[in-house]
Amino acid sequence: MKSLEKFARVLKLASVCFVAMLIFSSCEEDKNDTNNGVYKKTTLINEGFESYAAGTFPSNGGWIIYNSSHLSEAMIVDNVSKSGTKSLFLKGTLAYTGCCYKLFNGTGDFITAEFDFYTDEVRAADGGMFLSIMNNGIIENVVHIPFMNGILWAQDEVGEYWKSSKVYESKEWHHFKAVLNNKTHTYKVYVDGELLSFTYNSVAKSELPAVCSEIPEMIGLMGQGNYGNVNYDDILVYSEINVK
Repeated sequence: MKSLEKFARVLKLASVCFVAMLIFSSCEEDKNDTNNGVYKKTTLINEGFESYAAGTFPSNGGWIIYNSSHLSEAMIVDNVSKSGTKSLFLKGTLAYTGCCYKLFNGTGDFITAEFDFYTDEVRAADGGMFLSIMNNGIIENVVHIPFMNGILWAQDEVGEYWKSSKVYESKEWHHFKAVLNNKTHTYKVYVDGELLSFTYNSVAKSELPAVCSEIPEMIGLMGQGNYGNVNYDDILVYSEINVK
């Protein structure tokens, strides 16, 4: 009987520890990995392009082509993908012709955009991304990061472009992440989990001022000039509000 009572106490203690571990784990999941504090995350866009037919543009998923006359340069393909079987392919014969964007509605202390990208060859202008607003039919950037010559460039509040410390390789998938701080109007950029440092006029920074102080309402993906071929997959945009 005593051994049964002892086993019951051990089992009860183990149950309490297990519940505590679950609670601790749920709190961990809410922790922002790039900022201090505990945050409530709201997913704004989660796109893997699997539901669209190859050879089509994903307009029925809310994606909008910047220049409709170049619709053939933006399409779903099934020969290259990071996850699943499909990705979004953008080819730009001129600046922004292979550019598309998707609107979202989100506020918060932080807005984060993540995706995977792949280039078939490093060119003078491969692709890039932006977080922006639409002002009377004109896209105005909050965050703007072109991919050029294997290097990421980041625009600041006066329109200058800062050169990244990291070089990306062609024919490899890379993970991109930009974190916009809506309180300080600054942003950080990560590639393959590494916080990038950007340099301009011999000054280095890992956190840059945003192009403007607006809260973005769209994410844009670019296939830039010089026939840059780039694939995008697993697009994730979310907002975070500090709850602790």
